[in-house]
Order: sequence, then structure tokens, then C-alpha cells
Amino acid sequence: MKRLRPASALLMLLAIDLIWQLVSLSLSISTNPTLLALAGDSLEYWNMSGTISEGNFIQNQPFLSAPLYPYFVALLRAVGFDIIGVVVVQIMLRSVTAWLIAACSKKMFDNEWLSLFSATAFLLLLEPAYFATRIVNSSLQLFLVAPSF
Repeated sequence: MKRLRPASALLMLLAIDLIWQLVSLSLSISTNPTLLALAGDSLEYWNMSGTISEGNFIQNQPFLSAPLYPYFVALLRAVGFDIIGVVVVQIMLRSVTAWLIAACSKKMFDNEWLSLFSATAFLLLLEPAYFATRIVNSSLQLFLVAPSF
């Protein structure tokens, strides 16, 4: 009998987690109408991205957080994504971030099982999973920071 390789286990873990997140999103849409009702930071980011996607690249107000996220959402909106589309992209970014964490861990410690554990630990964190389903900048920030290690 073949032993499970860490790389294969990582791919299976990422696939299962991605499917789980997308199924959870699908079920949440049908049972939780407030998911589509943006408020607070989510509403502000959505409005800013709408202004940017209409061609107003320079904002009159100062950014109160990292300015890349509204432009990222504006790009997604410009190619036709709605709120759910942006959330799906963020869920995929979360999965790619887990893979990047595993790759960084493997490079730093030269241990494939530890890299699998690192990705698993990230995927078990509640905050990245929660914020991937909201219009906030956490998913993009984690994705951009992960390869810096």
C-alpha cells in the first residue's frame, strides 16, 4: 500500500476546504439574506470600488486603510463580478494563501509534513474563513503578505 505523500495530502486538504467554503457560501446565501446587505466597512469598500470602476481613479477622501483593496474590488466589478463573485474570489485567495504558507514553510524548514501542518493550521483559523466571506481587505492582505516569508 502506498503512503500518502504530504504534497498529495495538501492538495486534497485545499480541495476539500475550497469545496466546503463554496458549499457553505451557497447555503448561506439561501438562508441568510443579510450576507448580501453590506454595512460599515463593507459598504464603504463597495461604494469606493464602484466609483473607481466608473473611471474615477483618484479619490477625494483619504484612505483610512490600505488603498489597494478598493482598486482590487473595482477591477473585479469592472469585469462583471457582483458581491458573490467578489466573495468567491476571496475564498479562492484564502486557499491560495494556505498553499503559499505551506510553500514558505517547506522552504524555511525543509519539512513537507510541517508545511502541511502550517497550511492546516491556517485553514483552521476562524477569522480568515469568516472575513473571506465579507467585503473587507483581510483576504487580499493575507494573500499578499504570505509570500514575504
